Amino acid sequence: MASCSATSEIQCVDLQRVVSSTCPSNSFQQPFADPEEKRPYHVALENYENDQYFVTIQLGTPPQEFKVSLDTGSSNLCIPSSKCGSVACHSHRKYDSSLSTTYKQNGTEFQIEYGPPPVQGDDETKRSKLVGYISQDIMELGDLHIEMQDFAEITAECGESWVYGHPDGVLGLGHDVVAVNHIVPPFYNMINQGLLDEPVVSFYFGNSSAKDDRSQVTFGGIDRRYYTGEIVRIPVCRKGQWDVTFDAITFGNETIWLNSSGAALDTGTSLIGLPTKLAEHM
Repeated sequence: MASCSATSEIQCVDLQRVVSSTCPSNSFQQPFADPEEKRPYHVALENYENDQYFVTIQLGTPPQEFKVSLDTGSSNLCIPSSKCGSVACHSHRKYDSSLSTTYKQNGTEFQIEYGPPPVQGDDETKRSKLVGYISQDIMELGDLHIEMQDFAEITAECGESWVYGHPDGVLGLGHDVVAVNHIVPPFYNMINQGLLDEPVVSFYFGNSSAKDDRSQVTFGGIDRRYYTGEIVRIPVCRKGQWDVTFDAITFGNETIWLNSSGAALDTGTSLIGLPTKLAEHM
């Protein structure tokens, strides 16, 4: 039985400095579905107090429903297992493979850690970590139907964020090169299975206190109803997370210029993280 004390083969998903100026090339496979069937897919995002945004997905046959945060800071789909005994799992929905006729066993061990890399003296019990094993099933997200999706069936959830978070799990939207166990992420499978017209995902984060300001994620395009003017395109300069160059910070009339720095655009958090020295200076 997996537990929160496991420490080997942890993959950290964190905000890192970017030193490379080379932007990644497109590594998606060629789609094989009928182009006539492809279109942008709009999916409603649930908004909890402008702090947590999540969507509903379904796994298996008959479908089992889960709420997941869409996280550009990681690349794996992680769902609590019916075998999970952690406190966090008791308050969230769990995947039961015995109820799905399309489930395929894999069983490879899985472990991932979220947040900044550990520092000596950190309280290990507060680290955000998931432990489990790999399974495969069909996945549905709105009108998108994905075949043969590998995902992590989580048997131990470590850290307070899993206890108090509204989503049941995480759907990573980062690059495949940072996917634990080299699992093909769901967004890559959408492309590879020919479901989308463009390899694009876009977000609109609404304001929960504003009437009818609904949040939305669009797969395969951009919903032009949510902006005016022209889109400013920023090169992604490290293939992993969605990392971009970070040149300066301005507060009022004061600007701090940065050297060889970068930032990860992370939809999985509402926080802004900075290096300690820069934060102290500010």
